[in-house]
Amino acid sequence: MKLLKVICLSIIIFNPLFGQREFKDLVLEKGIKNIDEFIEFLSFPNDANNIDNIENLIKWTSVKFNKLGFKLKRLETES
Repeated sequence: MKLLKVICLSIIIFNPLFGQREFKDLVLEKGIKNIDEFIEFLSFPNDANNIDNIENLIKWTSVKFNKLGFKLKRLETES
């Protein structure tokens, strides 16, 4: 009976850890495949005081999200 309790407790404690490890591996695999796009994204200047920089970043991001099937709507602000 004691062994059964230890086994059940071990499953409850260690199962989430293994699940996270599998998820981490999947994220790492997908991330490695997309690292070039991520580096490209990081290469854009994003100083909010420079409207041209922000506009370029918005255009690049819009193209990428549209390719992924997202529908975008741009909301204009006063600034």
